[in-house]
Amino acid sequence: MRWKPSWRTSLAKKRSRVRPSRVLYGVAAAPGVAYGPVRRMEDPVTAVEEKRIRPSAVEDEIARFRAALEITRSEILDLRQATLHDLGENQARIFDVQLEILNDPLAVERTVEAIRVEHKNAEFLFRRHMLEIAERLEALSDSYFSERAADLVDVKRRVLRHLLGRQAKEPTRGKRGILLGREIAPSEAVQLDARRVLGFATESGGPTSHVAIMARARGIPGVVGVKGLVDAAAEGDMAAVDGFRGTVEINPSEATLERLKARKMAFSRLQKQHARLVGLPAVTLDGHRVKLSANMEMPTEVEFIRERGAEGVGLLRTEFFFMYSRRAPSEEEQLREYRRVVEAFPRQGVTIRVLDVGGDKVASYMGIGRERNPFLGMRGIRYLLVHREMFLAQLRAILQAGAHGKVRILFPMVTGMEEIREARRLTREAMRQLERKGVPFDRNPELGVMVEVPSLVLLAEEVAREADFLSVGSNDLIQYTLAVDRSHETLHHLYQPCHPAVLRSLELTVQAAHRHGRPVSICGEMASDPLSLPILLGLGFDGISVSPYLVPEIKQSIRALTYDVCRSLATDALGQPDARSVLELIETRLGSRFSDLLRLTRDGNGVSKKTKSARPRRGRTRKDGRPA
Repeated sequence: MRWKPSWRTSLAKKRSRVRPSRVLYGVAAAPGVAYGPVRRMEDPVTAVEEKRIRPSAVEDEIARFRAALEITRSEILDLRQATLHDLGENQARIFDVQLEILNDPLAVERTVEAIRVEHKNAEFLFRRHMLEIAERLEALSDSYFSERAADLVDVKRRVLRHLLGRQAKEPTRGKRGILLGREIAPSEAVQLDARRVLGFATESGGPTSHVAIMARARGIPGVVGVKGLVDAAAEGDMAAVDGFRGTVEINPSEATLERLKARKMAFSRLQKQHARLVGLPAVTLDGHRVKLSANMEMPTEVEFIRERGAEGVGLLRTEFFFMYSRRAPSEEEQLREYRRVVEAFPRQGVTIRVLDVGGDKVASYMGIGRERNPFLGMRGIRYLLVHREMFLAQLRAILQAGAHGKVRILFPMVTGMEEIREARRLTREAMRQLERKGVPFDRNPELGVMVEVPSLVLLAEEVAREADFLSVGSNDLIQYTLAVDRSHETLHHLYQPCHPAVLRSLELTVQAAHRHGRPVSICGEMASDPLSLPILLGLGFDGISVSPYLVPEIKQSIRALTYDVCRSLATDALGQPDARSVLELIETRLGSRFSDLLRLTRDGNGVSKKTKSARPRRGRTRKDGRPA
């Protein structure tokens, strides 16, 4: 039955005559498509005036500032309690970071000191200090940590609102529509209501921001990092958000809306298919089993990972615990967080990567100065072997968490055997320290190594003899193998996951691991790519770890493939001269089996033109023996 244009379509057509259609590009943050009237989110605090205060009024100003902090603290505690009631403990912990910010001397005591020294108003000085901290976080090119600046901004707005005597607004509630703005604060993200917020788009943020995580959990399509969004849209405009492609179209045409309607229905069918897969294993049609686990950015994702049907946590990034504070988290603080995650997956297991600092992930207290080539400098295991007390404290915390469930310890950015042996020696030292304390801990921990640099690929035989398991970090391995920055504006096209040199490096690693009876897994963007998936399966990876929201999609793809065909494909791909030839080979062989979600991202109607041409007739058999 043909879809009849609604009042929204008519409105879009009318508006488009006044304001032409415009497509903006960003980063896909939550899958799905949505369209509706624009609802703009305005910054509640746009400007703060600088004022001088009399010396006699300094203490009164400080008291006013501290009162605003207390009101804000009470407000956040109430919001945390409401979130706990509605969404559970995992989502409520989002606000623990904001409560810590309110106690951070860098933000609070420096403001008090500045009031006494500079004799200026509290709101101006507090805003200045918070902006300084947020800018340092946002300067990190690693999207995960730059996105954490949103917590600082959220706290800043709340305190300033109380200092300025302004009323709070609830921009995520009200009329149904597409929410557009510069950013959506964490406290606003937890209040997203799918009945009113049809979709969202922001100028800032990334796929690991609070709003992205919350939107995915609620099924609200979204796009982040859309430059020029606020200036492009106005109240009364229509907007279409594509959470697959990462696009936002202002005042879309009737034809565009019809295509989106069809894609929305296709995605709804796909979600129903995924729901049926949650409790099923990741196994190919001919019985080859793969462990499909999830990457975890922060402990608040526990429940979401469970709901997506992952087999545990394949990579817990611990940088989250170190990057927020002016000091390293204590052993007890780390143990509390690690144990929380481990107890959530007692049988499936959790792979905890020790602190992978350096490059673009640096906290002020870590003592890493400016480096000429930071990605070739003090990174990962190199930093930890220099700062041994910090390393030992983290190892002790992880080992103690291992007494409450299955834990594997993963060492990052390893380049040679000396680093592996020293990391293992320090792990034994941490175990002796815990033994002397008489506390329970994991006495037989599995110690693994991340394969991220070419030197370790060439040493794969020696690594497999020494390590208990191997985990390929595909992002860095591709970057270092091809000598290209994947975020480079001009050269990003040279970052090619299916480059023959990359595939041959993966083959060497897998074969060495299996010769010595070691399991080997892969994480990173390559593991999440349905195009690369058949080759990874064919190369023989035992485990794949992906972003939580992609778990059902990757599982569905695995269950639609046969291991024999994947092995044949991988063998032929290794002999190709370039990445383009590999991609053409994949599409020619498996065009008809491309995942449904991949099709949605490619052409919007479920099937790409190339896939159509590659689809065999029903009842026929290909020359390679695969059923048509």
